[in-house]
Amino acid sequence: MGGVSVWQLLIILTIFVIGILPWVMALLSKNVKGKDKVLWFLVSFFFSWIGYLSFKYLVVNKRKVA
Repeated sequence: MGGVSVWQLLIILTIFVIGILPWVMALLSKNVKGKDKVLWFLVSFFFSWIGYLSFKYLVVNKRKVA
């Protein structure tokens, strides 16, 4: 009966961080506030990277141009 190796732990940790990263980035963004931040968090929560990328291109880039 073998245990979990260090490499397996690193792979699990990497997958976990990649899955959580869009949520954190949406919550920590200074470009949106209030209800919009919660909305973008939920979009990135349910649609992960697709939700975060839409947030990035629709909100963040739009505010830089304006």
